[in-house]
Amino acid sequence: MDQIVLGDNSGPISTLTVHRPEADASPAVPACASTPTRPSPPASLYDLTTLERFTLLVLQQARNGITESDLWFITGAETVDVGKALTTLEGLKLIEHLGDGAAVRYIPVALSSVPLFVGWESWLTAYCAKYPQVCDGDTRGTTYGTVMVVILVALLSGSRNRKLIADLTTLPPQFVSSVLEMIDVAEKWCFVELYELEKLLLEKSEKHFEILHALQALMERLWNRWWTPEREIALNRLRAGRQVGGQADTWVDDGECVKEFISLYSAAQ
Repeated sequence: MDQIVLGDNSGPISTLTVHRPEADASPAVPACASTPTRPSPPASLYDLTTLERFTLLVLQQARNGITESDLWFITGAETVDVGKALTTLEGLKLIEHLGDGAAVRYIPVALSSVPLFVGWESWLTAYCAKYPQVCDGDTRGTTYGTVMVVILVALLSGSRNRKLIADLTTLPPQFVSSVLEMIDVAEKWCFVELYELEKLLLEKSEKHFEILHALQALMERLWNRWWTPEREIALNRLRAGRQVGGQADTWVDDGECVKEFISLYSAAQ
């Protein structure tokens, strides 16, 4: 078990405990690769209707908000249905309205730009101790797990500053930038999984299992949208064998594992 100090230019802010598997133990795998079946998600976010999802997407793309009457025209839906969709989205705190009367415009609620709660560093320490993100001998699995930690740090800290997050995690800034681009994609296209994850984190949940599955759901959606063989190769290279907390991969990666996977992927297309 290693203790790693996370810090930025202002000094250390936390000690992150990373558990590593014993030599005679089964190799660790990223949480995304081997976990029990995800329980049924709460209906509040995952069960949005097609109209509610489309309305949220339209609002996300608008710069200055949209009136309800404009949404009637854009969606082609009945007036009462648009009204219900707006009421649902506002009740879930996914959107908010500005102005009064006929001048009311609806805008999406952005992800938090400030830390979600005091002591988030300690919360992250406990989470990482329970679900290690390093897979000995597995470059792809370790990169996947490292992406998950960067997403958590970005949401918990409320920051999208690549230097700050790179300092906090001791990961290469270019790698962090690539992960932040993935988060931008999720926010731009209104991935419900992203908002659900933030909602659970806001509750400062000690049920790490629920957080894990919400994070996995987001990763699966991001991977389906973002992944290509070329991007995976680039992501592995940008990580450059670095792990969260300043450690380095202890194995030599000759790229054969990735090449074999990409070869199988290409053959399946």
